Amino acid sequence: MHEVQGLIMEFATGFYSYIPVFIILYCIRLRKLPLGQQVLNTLLFFYLCIVIDLTQFPLPATRAAVEYTMQRVGPFNHSSYNLMPFFVQDLNFLLQDNKLALNVIMTIPFGFLVGLKTRRMRKTLFFGACFTVALELTQLLTRYFQMSYRIFDVDDLILNFMGVAVGYGIYFVFRSGYHYVRKITTNQRE
Repeated sequence: MHEVQGLIMEFATGFYSYIPVFIILYCIRLRKLPLGQQVLNTLLFFYLCIVIDLTQFPLPATRAAVEYTMQRVGPFNHSSYNLMPFFVQDLNFLLQDNKLALNVIMTIPFGFLVGLKTRRMRKTLFFGACFTVALELTQLLTRYFQMSYRIFDVDDLILNFMGVAVGYGIYFVFRSGYHYVRKITTNQRE
């Protein structure tokens, strides 16, 4: 019974709290932009909401939920973080969890969307690095203050950054292809 109460007391998702934020953001900023920028910013906003939801939640809402979470994962200690890149204690866990692929895939849209927005590789990679560090530090802090069962993992930083780079690469190919097709169609018209 205590397990069920602990689960009920957790916020399963923060997604519902993003909708009022989006409405306020739209009323203040987005509606003044051209339609293409509105669509891009909306996609980026909801992508960020989904990533935050996947990486940060559930968060315990009450002290009882915090205690329940800590009973499941234990206190903050050396198993709460991994500072050694690609250190694998259990290869089966790594392969079953699809950790490598999922961490890369999760941030590909970030690289693509921010690439569309900034059109600069350096800015995209800089924002991508800041984004991945912010995600991991938030996980470390919430774990330290016993609010979450997430861990800080340097592998996640590396893999997430690789995903951002792949996303920017996809954007670059997309942009180059677009300009090439546009050039050909312009030449055919003349």
